Amino acid sequence: MDIVYSSDDNYARHVGISITSLYDHNQNAENLNVYLIDDGIGETNRAKLDAVAQKYGRTIHYIPFEPHKKKLTLNNKWELPISTYARLFVEEMLPKTVERLIYLDCDTVVTDSLSALWDTDLQGNT
Repeated sequence: MDIVYSSDDNYARHVGISITSLYDHNQNAENLNVYLIDDGIGETNRAKLDAVAQKYGRTIHYIPFEPHKKKLTLNNKWELPISTYARLFVEEMLPKTVERLIYLDCDTVVTDSLSALWDTDLQGNT
């Protein structure tokens, strides 16, 4: 399973809770890859996130968002963090080996295994 999040330092605590719930409810998932699009997560929060991953024997793959920000021209009337728009570039940012993924908002709490969702036949649809 390939899971993608996007966060900045302000939402690092939220994404940490979400990742903890993901790991906790998917402990039997053999291949669980978490990619975190990083929009300036500080060293302290990154260390806390890495500690969560290590507790479950996992690794978080950080992907810098900075190179992709230049592509955005926003007239943002809502006060959304710019990292919200990172999902627009996810195909460019992830390794080519990722063929399918689940994108989770950083404030999502996972309450069960995602294996049924992951195994759903999308019949060629996105």
